[in-house]
Amino acid sequence: MPKKILVIDDNPLIRQTIELFLCAEGYEVHEASDCDEALELLDQFRFDLVLSDVHSPRLEGIDLLSHVRSISPAVPIIIMTVSHYGNL
Repeated sequence: MPKKILVIDDNPLIRQTIELFLCAEGYEVHEASDCDEALELLDQFRFDLVLSDVHSPRLEGIDLLSHVRSISPAVPIIIMTVSHYGNL
């Protein structure tokens, strides 16, 4: 049985890119575009890992961390973000 990963990001291109990579590695991936969708999925499934953008509509990733911990205290969570720097 493949491990389940929840990917939370409001950018569909980022979600799809992560999903393609993880599925190619044999993981089962579920996507959420915001924290409300993520919380619904967390109620339905047991995940082995949560990858979340630090900024999300309606709820910040750090706030989501508290909710995930209350639902599933042992699941590892990786909070990610994208920063745009000018010409380096």
